[in-house]
Amino acid sequence: MKASAPDITRRRRRAATLVELLTALAVSMILVAAMAAAFIQIIRASDEAQAQVRASNSARLAVDAVSTELATLNFTTPGQEFFLIDRPLTYGDNIDNDTDTRTDEEIFNGLDDDTDWDVINDDRHATIGTRRERNYGVGIADYGDGHVDEDCLFSADEISWLTPASISASGTLERIHYGIGTFEGESNVLLRTSTVNYGTINAIETVEPIVFEVLSFDVLAWNSNSDSPLAASDSGYWVSSWLSSGIVAPTYRPLGAPAGTPPFELPTSFLVSVVVSAERSPLSDLPSPSLASRPFRTLRASTVVDVESTLLDPRYTSFVRDP
Repeated sequence: MKASAPDITRRRRRAATLVELLTALAVSMILVAAMAAAFIQIIRASDEAQAQVRASNSARLAVDAVSTELATLNFTTPGQEFFLIDRPLTYGDNIDNDTDTRTDEEIFNGLDDDTDWDVINDDRHATIGTRRERNYGVGIADYGDGHVDEDCLFSADEISWLTPASISASGTLERIHYGIGTFEGESNVLLRTSTVNYGTINAIETVEPIVFEVLSFDVLAWNSNSDSPLAASDSGYWVSSWLSSGIVAPTYRPLGAPAGTPPFELPTSFLVSVVVSAERSPLSDLPSPSLASRPFRTLRASTVVDVESTLLDPRYTSFVRDP
């Protein structure tokens, strides 16, 4: 028996409704997937932004803590000393930061290690009236110029000095040390260690974590003595190591000073730079940066701090300071 026209129409309507339902379901799934992907991207971007802010705050905290103490260095008691040890590592962030098709090819030393500096395009010296800012560095690749220290290996530098102990004791000195170490089982921590010895026994050591997830700690010292790398032009420059007990006359003397003038035992300034991980995950959950084959998100904070005791020294005013 043939189906009547109304029956055929009803079947076609039911078939069309099922197709529409499947189509609507497919479209909905695509929309949900797109929304989920967008939501994941938003969450990831938010996490990355938070990681950047966290890294920025940590790096700045570390730089401020170290530079604040360095600014107050002053040798007032016999037996005081200061040393800076340069410890470059063999890896960096695996990113071509200066777009020269190479990664981590420089050392943080204020010099053009990879020879890509251009005197016309990279020499950055402001004109102030009739004079040039940092005039001694015009035409020379130095820190602050383009393509200088823009794609560096990490470092694990150390600084240490002896200073009169804050806990009053006759003849007692306190040793302050900054470096990257391990604190309560967690590595990559910038530590401040204070050690006070009362005579030959009863040493009191205090270890204070400054910042966690530190990948690089770099310190340069401005040398105003005659062994400066630019001493031939009667100008100081950054050095990556310093040992105050080894800086003695007549081998060394302030730049421009006559022979026999005692040299500066302390640098004129310090350049302090800290690199902190800006990854979304903790370093403990990631492969070691030395083994990582992918780019590693980081944030670097740097500052220059003057050592007031050196700047106010009559020898600095007489021989080194610009007229």
